[in-house]
Amino acid sequence: MSICTHARMAYLRQSTLVLALLLSVGVASQSYAQDVLVVAGQARGCIVIPEGTEGRILEGSASRVLKAAQDLADYLQAMSGARVPIRWDIDDCPGFRIMIGSTSLSPVDRAAVSQEQVGYDGFIIRSVPGGIVIAGRNGQGTVNGVYHFAEEVLGIHWYSAENSSPSIPRRRTVQIPYLDLTVKPDFAWRGQYYSIATKYLSDELKHPDEWWRFNRLWGIEAGCYHMFFVIVPNSLFAEHPEYFALIDGKRTQGDVNVQRCLSNPDVLQRAIEWTREQFERYPDMRFTTLSANDGGGWCECEACQAMGPTQAHRSLAFCNAVAEANEELYPTRGYVVLAYQGTLDPPLDMKAHHNVVPMLAFMGQCRTHPIDSDCPDCIYKREVLRGWQQVAGRLATYTYLNGGAFTGPGVITDAEYVRFARDCGSIGGFREHTAAPQANWAMLNWMEVKLMWDVDQDVVKLRRQFIEGYYGQAAADAVERVYEKMENSLRTSSIGPRPESYTYGHNHMSLDFLKPFVDACRDDIDTALQIAQTEGNKDYRRRIGRDMGALLGELPADLQGLLEE
Repeated sequence: MSICTHARMAYLRQSTLVLALLLSVGVASQSYAQDVLVVAGQARGCIVIPEGTEGRILEGSASRVLKAAQDLADYLQAMSGARVPIRWDIDDCPGFRIMIGSTSLSPVDRAAVSQEQVGYDGFIIRSVPGGIVIAGRNGQGTVNGVYHFAEEVLGIHWYSAENSSPSIPRRRTVQIPYLDLTVKPDFAWRGQYYSIATKYLSDELKHPDEWWRFNRLWGIEAGCYHMFFVIVPNSLFAEHPEYFALIDGKRTQGDVNVQRCLSNPDVLQRAIEWTREQFERYPDMRFTTLSANDGGGWCECEACQAMGPTQAHRSLAFCNAVAEANEELYPTRGYVVLAYQGTLDPPLDMKAHHNVVPMLAFMGQCRTHPIDSDCPDCIYKREVLRGWQQVAGRLATYTYLNGGAFTGPGVITDAEYVRFARDCGSIGGFREHTAAPQANWAMLNWMEVKLMWDVDQDVVKLRRQFIEGYYGQAAADAVERVYEKMENSLRTSSIGPRPESYTYGHNHMSLDFLKPFVDACRDDIDTALQIAQTEGNKDYRRRIGRDMGALLGELPADLQGLLEE
């Protein structure tokens, strides 16, 4: 975020504190200021949205704005008991107005929500005569502003997709402080694909779209997945074996484990046509994928060898050729190419086309130690990130977590890596959450969403906020000490987890590996579990038992009741 945004965020936090103090003493129902939205459970204003076209039917991005307005009204009702009505901007609306988007009541200056000011989907929230305006440069930005307002101003939080709805504080009077925010995300692309939430949670939460929307994920529409076997399917092998990789002197077909002959002009033309079809089919798509298949199987023909000395050279040369062919038709559309396994090392004697973005995927490297440490893997990652920045100017990141009893990396280590990537030109990307959820997974899942918006936030304060909201205040001190000691131990450990224990190399947090770290914070684990036994909130009780039990390997028999739903 920009410096002015940080100053405004600090002001917002101060204003929110003042708001909390005002609400704690209450406001007389017969006397309310212009900035009071709800008094003693009675609405004193409304939510205003721009009038739709064709009989007020909202479509496309406008329908997202309507959904966000309805969510905001629901949150306010759950908070105060008052139903704040939603009105079109041509309707009568006395009292305090929350104006969502550019309305006839308070049109938004386009310069205030330019890409330079708010990025792709940032927003402004500003006090104006009679209310506030929440608006982005597009519908998605406006929607993000609504949920940011709900979280940062109203104090509503949604810590985990385990919950079907956010946590909403109760107050009968809702007063809105003076606001002057311009929020631009640090990363334009903010994803969580292959998510723990979609893989392991209950059927009701297999698609946690509501949680993602509230926490402002996604950003630009982009994709990065293995694609050569789609562009040149195996069904073409019988007629065109020359499209397929020459391996050990023989043309070879295969899906994810065999590449294609990138020097073949027909293969190039198929890639050009396929990307054009994607851009035409999905007009909002900023980046499509041009990534190699998942595995080796690179073509060994002379023409492919002549494209460059390494697999990264050949992959980038192919993507550059597609980008050049499409530049006149699609000057603002781009291509994401995985820098992964055999293509991870940057081809330092090349330059990427300005519409090509490499996506770095450190699958086998350490993610336990800090990025600035002397760990050989971390030294290598720094070199690769800087190298690809030299080649392409900007990049994206495809990161992985540590599986096992403690889901890693720790949140401080993760923040440092994300910050380093940002400084190397990263536009964002996503993490692969495929390990089973155990201790730390929910905090890491939530924390990285916050860091994608502002990676310079105080991570320790964020960690404390999450712990209080997810585990409850009673056990917060003990749980925080556990997480602090676990992460500090991992960050300074002289060895990494054993490579033979997990598919993704040496990043599995097995119980044997973690045992000395767990032993060092056993007193705090026991304290947290003792508090959980008297915790009145069943969700807090279960989460403490589940996550502290994961570190121990299993809860003692007399504490199994903590896991009851």
